[in-house]
Amino acid sequence: MGPLTGITVIDLTRVLAGPYCTMLLADMGAEVIKIEDPRGGDDVRGFPPIVDGWSSYFLGLNRNKKSVALDLKTPGGHDALTRLIARADVLIENFKPGSLARIGFGVEAVSAINSRLVYCSITGYGHTGPRSHLSGYDPVIQAECGLMAITGFPDGAPTRSGIAVTDFLAGLYANQGIPARAPRPRAHRNRPAHRHRAVRFDAVDADDAGWDLRGDRPRSAAPRQRARLDCAVRSVSGSGRSDHDLRGKRQVVAESL
Repeated sequence: MGPLTGITVIDLTRVLAGPYCTMLLADMGAEVIKIEDPRGGDDVRGFPPIVDGWSSYFLGLNRNKKSVALDLKTPGGHDALTRLIARADVLIENFKPGSLARIGFGVEAVSAINSRLVYCSITGYGHTGPRSHLSGYDPVIQAECGLMAITGFPDGAPTRSGIAVTDFLAGLYANQGIPARAPRPRAHRNRPAHRHRAVRFDAVDADDAGWDLRGDRPRSAAPRQRARLDCAVRSVSGSGRSDHDLRGKRQVVAESL
């Protein structure tokens, strides 16, 4: 028995930030039902190391969860998810803004199915604004928010953190916001709640505190800017993204410098 026993969570997340959030909810006793595309599932199922056909990365982030494969673009998959939402307390997703709305599972549509449900979204740049259409990748976020600029040696290039710290921050903050609403008795939740965490601004909040207190930006000398951009692009290149994705990421980082 945990503090969230009796709470049902629909998990429409993948990779890291969202699965980390729902892993924490499951650890606290929530029933987490992970929905995956039957044509391959969560990308991290293929992340090494692979032991006996299983990714240790995937197992670590998805412990204590139930698993269902649904093609949400088919009538059967759409109907199955609708029935799950009707009895759930929380839905959490980390699709690009607008993706779920296009297949009938945006905030308004889900609220019509279950008005008491807490709908949590994790995105890279929020649901509004000029960058809301972009995906959020940890190496780029680290470069944009300045985390790389204060990591490494003073005379060296900006350095990416050894772990995807911005993804973990987003998942952690989302996890903190959901229980504040979800455990309340259903009779007291008369309005739908839409919680949203933007990965970039979580990282900025954590990184900017010292800058705000001192009134300056540490280690922001102009010669470091090109290294900062190159470091981010190299990190994304190593993740297997397409050339089209990389062009978009270069533009995002360049605009932030």
